[in-house]
Amino acid sequence: MRLLIVDDDKIEREALKQFFNKNKDLEVEVVGEAINGLEAIKLNQDLKPDLILMDICLGILDGLKATEIIRKHSPHVEIIILTAFRSFEYSRQAIKNRVFDYLLKPDKEKELIASIEKVKKHIMLQKQF
Repeated sequence: MRLLIVDDDKIEREALKQFFNKNKDLEVEVVGEAINGLEAIKLNQDLKPDLILMDICLGILDGLKATEIIRKHSPHVEIIILTAFRSFEYSRQAIKNRVFDYLLKPDKEKELIASIEKVKKHIMLQKQF
């Protein structure tokens, strides 16, 4: 499964890359990184990932707006929001944009693994049809 990581925090991006390197059994290949929503939109078009891990607070074009735009152009891409914001309004907006999951930082590894496993199964089912 091809993954695009979108987070403005370099340390967070590196931690996520290390997480997937450590958990090779998840079979996730990090194909790119974006530091803001505009970059995420462009890299989504160029790299065609299966999954995007998206932060909300990104500086240039927030993750929720980027998710909305990506959904219009690539409805098959699954998006997991990974954020520190517990705001009901943010989660409501994320649901409206049909994200696959909404995880809070600092995430527990078990929650991220469970979400990745669910999205993998979902993507495999979608490819069968």
